[in-house]
Amino acid sequence: MTQVPQTQDVSETKKVTDQQIAALKYLIFQSQDANDWAKRILVFLLDKSEGLKKEVTLTLKARKDGFKDIDIRDATKSLDQMLSGNCYTHLQEIMVAVGTDFILSFNTDSGPTLILYLARESYPTNRSNLSKLEVSEVALRLVDIEESGLYHR
Repeated sequence: MTQVPQTQDVSETKKVTDQQIAALKYLIFQSQDANDWAKRILVFLLDKSEGLKKEVTLTLKARKDGFKDIDIRDATKSLDQMLSGNCYTHLQEIMVAVGTDFILSFNTDSGPTLILYLARESYPTNRSNLSKLEVSEVALRLVDIEESGLYHR
């Protein structure tokens, strides 16, 4: 009899240590591809995912919550470069190296609107289990992108 592989329970996730999260943030901060908006967005998502334990989604819209069109467009371009195999950061590969099964994915529209997912699947089809996040431009500016916690000063 052939054994059928069991699918992973969505409540299970690979354990990622605080030190691994700090190292991931450090690499994000050092990225040549990322502008400050992309860095702040990624750190915000990492923090709200409780160290890559909780799947989250965030929608940023221009002319809403203080965001300008250029903020959304620049963040989108930076995130795209960070995920690209043709640039320097290779964020998805770093996530694999950290040992997480989470994936960063995003889509945009001409609004411009940026919708991000930090979840176990790219562009999740079942979004009911994702924590929907909100953040203002002012709050996002306060996200620390200098101190990852990897090296204590």
